[in-house]
Amino acid sequence: MNGALRDELRKIRGARNAALALKRPTVAIRSVGPYLRDLREYRRLGGSAPLAIISPQFGEDTGAQTTDPHYFHQAGWAARHIGERRPRTHCDIGGQAGFLAVLTGIADVVGVELRPLANRMPHMLKVAGDLLALPFADRTVPSLTCLHTIEHVGLGRYGDRLDPRGTEKAAAELVRVLAPDGALYVTVPIGRVTRTEFNGHRVHRVDHVLAMFDSLTVFDFAVVDDAGEFLPHQNPSNEWNLHYGLGLFAFGR
Repeated sequence: MNGALRDELRKIRGARNAALALKRPTVAIRSVGPYLRDLREYRRLGGSAPLAIISPQFGEDTGAQTTDPHYFHQAGWAARHIGERRPRTHCDIGGQAGFLAVLTGIADVVGVELRPLANRMPHMLKVAGDLLALPFADRTVPSLTCLHTIEHVGLGRYGDRLDPRGTEKAAAELVRVLAPDGALYVTVPIGRVTRTEFNGHRVHRVDHVLAMFDSLTVFDFAVVDDAGEFLPHQNPSNEWNLHYGLGLFAFGR
């Protein structure tokens, strides 16, 4: 980045994304020049944009929106299942805030998180809790989601205790609290080999996931493959030759 651009950015007080751009030269080179040209043109057209209060946003002038296909597809898959069953109360462990907000249109939601959500919303109860010691009695939760979460347990990434068997213990705790005739929706990264990528996550073979929940019955299984494609209603017994896919497991007791 040339000195003039750097000096101009440093004048923008409170510009969080500008500061990020200074730390990320690739983004800065590609985005800061066009941003400053647009700013000058906007002012020339009579627009008000004082330096003290502008808020640069870089890298969003793309031809298409992008999103993580795992999170995109798992949200729709789980919401469809829960919407079909219409439980009075649904419990989610470690879920995304936006997903929980949508679920409140279907049921009263209890969200359990190691780091509880600060925002408030009607029909949502937020509970601080550890997935290895859920605050529920045995076989009492009729509808339960745990999406893209158990693969992190025991790696310390979110301030949790280190435990090489964290994923297996988390699975056992989900099984413990699931009510008779209840439904448990779990998603977890799947691949051709089981491995730990410390401290990001673990990836499991499908048969290893099934073994962790062997006291339950699978009533639906879907996959997001390495290309990000959603494959509904698959056979979990198939050989899944993936590097970092997503397995979506619907279990019943």
